[in-house]
Amino acid sequence: MKKCTVGGQAVMEGVMMKSPTGIAMAVREPDGNIALEYRPFASRAKKGTFLGLPIVRGVVAFVEAISEGMGTLTRSAELAGESIEEEPSKFEKWLAEKLGKSLEKVIIALAVILAVVLSVGLFFLLPQLISSGVIVLSVLCIMFYYSVWLALVVIAGVACMLVVTKKVGGGSARFFRRQQIAMGKVEGFVEELMNGQKVVKVFCHEEETGKDFDKVNDALYSDSRKANTYANTLMPILNNMGNVLYSVVAMVGGLLLLLQVPNLSLSGMAISI
Repeated sequence: MKKCTVGGQAVMEGVMMKSPTGIAMAVREPDGNIALEYRPFASRAKKGTFLGLPIVRGVVAFVEAISEGMGTLTRSAELAGESIEEEPSKFEKWLAEKLGKSLEKVIIALAVILAVVLSVGLFFLLPQLISSGVIVLSVLCIMFYYSVWLALVVIAGVACMLVVTKKVGGGSARFFRRQQIAMGKVEGFVEELMNGQKVVKVFCHEEETGKDFDKVNDALYSDSRKANTYANTLMPILNNMGNVLYSVVAMVGGLLLLLQVPNLSLSGMAISI
């Protein structure tokens, strides 16, 4: 199934559509004509670069979405005749001379930067990174303090849980995407059927139409069932894997104790009951 990479948003008296290679906008002008604009676009979050790293590229994409969205809204307002032409102030003229940009564009850029820093950095990213880092570091230090062997067993078990999470979570996301596509097909089919029900009756296509509806509806049911199956089984699988890991750590510790394997730890303590 081919991946769709086109999105868009509503603008003043029109619509904007964006693809990985360009941005197109159609706006109705005051005289009734449709103004069309297109400009090339290339995201800075490319794979193989620093801005293309998993966490970084999400922030970059967020900034680009806000910047392009506000820019197209401003441009659509100008085309739709919503903007009010005013004489630029001395400060605006100075900015135009120094930066080559209008005051409006500078304010938009500053607003985007502040929004990203405050919302993502201050209220989400920074506290999560600090708390998660402290917890993980503390747990690792405690495990290595008592026994390096058992700590390695726990790390191996966590790695297995991450692999399972990626596999099951990826399957859930894939079928949820297919569910949304199938839902769109069903809604489109029903809408076309309602608009053309007289044609269906005149040409006696009721039976064929019913079969076609059953086909798209069965596809929606299948994708929905698989998506929810993956999503609902992830947590039970992880809980059971956690219980198994707990048992494995206990058995490995018992074996090390029975075989009198020298303990390797930061504390120098021997393995004991």
